[in-house]
Amino acid sequence: MDRRQRNRLRRRERVLAAARALITDGGVEALSMRKLARAAGLAVNTLYSLFGTRDDILEALVDDGMDRLDRVLEEMPPDLPLEVARAIITASIDHIVEEEAVSRPVILAGLRSGGVHGWRDARAIETCRSALAAAMREGLLRDDLNPALLSEQILLQFQHAARLWAAGESSEAEFRARALYGLDLCLLAAATDKPRSALAADVKSAERAIARARRVRKRA
Repeated sequence: MDRRQRNRLRRRERVLAAARALITDGGVEALSMRKLARAAGLAVNTLYSLFGTRDDILEALVDDGMDRLDRVLEEMPPDLPLEVARAIITASIDHIVEEEAVSRPVILAGLRSGGVHGWRDARAIETCRSALAAAMREGLLRDDLNPALLSEQILLQFQHAARLWAAGESSEAEFRARALYGLDLCLLAAATDKPRSALAADVKSAERAIARARRVRKRA
């Protein structure tokens, strides 16, 4: 990486740090290009050159989470594709919860605009699709199903759980349990005999976790 590239990378990081601070203080509505340029100490035109639009900056914040997910998946053994699919969900939840001050308003902004924020669609679907396709090759999932469509369905379940959490309608514990319940139901529907009993047990475990989380939230 040459000096020019390093400078560009440093400016991008500065902009993203300033964007996180603005969103944390005032929500997504506080993120204007003019305010962001002032907070980052850059010209507005420089922001457009580095990222493009305001939505591109929001997507760059989400991409940080996907970069973290990539690092988690690099440590997963490739011969356990169903565990890789689970790691995609759990690592994504970890990132969203740890970055709550940013992720909650970003997810809600995506809901209001009709878009999706919190998990980048194309990249997440492809990562999950690869794991599901590997599971099909190993005879763990039926191979007459479309792994991309199955991945999309898992993503939709995750997004629903994330939106309920972002809106304050569920706790972190229920968010985790709901997202894993959606994953396990999809996998169970596609499972061959070999992993079926373990997946059925995971589904029941997630159901109990959702019930516990709801009881705790009602008492709070």
